[in-house]
Amino acid sequence: MTANVNVTEEIMTKTEQSEKKDNPRPVCFVVGPIGESGSETRRRADWLLKGVIVPTFNDHFSGFEIKRADTISSPGMIDVQLIEMLFEAELVIVDMSETNANAFYEMGIRHAFSKPVIHMFAQGTKIPFDVAPHRAIPFSIDHIEDLWLAGVALKDAVTEAIKPGFTVINPVTRALGLKKFETTATPEMQLLWDEISELRRLISDPNLRKPFRRSMQEFKPLEARINLLMYRPDTDIRAIIAAASPEYGVWCQVHQEDSSLFISLPIDIPEDEMNKIGVALRGTPGIVDVWGRF
Repeated sequence: MTANVNVTEEIMTKTEQSEKKDNPRPVCFVVGPIGESGSETRRRADWLLKGVIVPTFNDHFSGFEIKRADTISSPGMIDVQLIEMLFEAELVIVDMSETNANAFYEMGIRHAFSKPVIHMFAQGTKIPFDVAPHRAIPFSIDHIEDLWLAGVALKDAVTEAIKPGFTVINPVTRALGLKKFETTATPEMQLLWDEISELRRLISDPNLRKPFRRSMQEFKPLEARINLLMYRPDTDIRAIIAAASPEYGVWCQVHQEDSSLFISLPIDIPEDEMNKIGVALRGTPGIVDVWGRF
């Protein structure tokens, strides 16, 4: 009887292994500086992995398997395995902290494959100019609230990245797209592109940009104190303001710094419109108080 049970268990184990092989779990591969055991680099990398990435995927994307370079145990050349993982993984998270050369090299390979990448970095890291324009998630291991905020932002980014039809945009795909555009554009499209290029040139010219800077200073400040434990950072404050004051709210700018939201509104906004916005913000969960020049 025992022999039959053992045979049955062996058959079931082999069947499960076969099913896993036929239906492998999607992989999220984590790239970034890992450092030596006990180093500050390793400490930050482990907090990012175990304090932000793994909990976020366990709670919201449990079907994924999380892998990091130092967790690959298969025999073979490390560089080959890394490139295979960068190509095959359904999702890659790149930690740009310390502007680690290996991490950026691996990120470039993933960019060339035109597959989804989520960029993260430790607060205070100076990101190189060629990837700076692309959305990235800052994180800090100093406070538990910082880890929670990074987890919320990561959840939103993953949700977008795994949507069917998600379009990958990075420096490589952009350059290749421009190259293709140059060879296939109609005269009308080329004319439009030339005008866009001229506008970019004007905006980037520091001498011509001064008037824009002056106009940006002509805003009224508004500050909202928030409760970090209650406030949801994915709350669209701009939408709340625009709903309260459609004519002026669409021009608002919002910047979060620690426990405050700093909001800029057009200088010509009437007092009653400012009051409407203040009332709307005070009714938003997690916002403790609102004040500014009314």
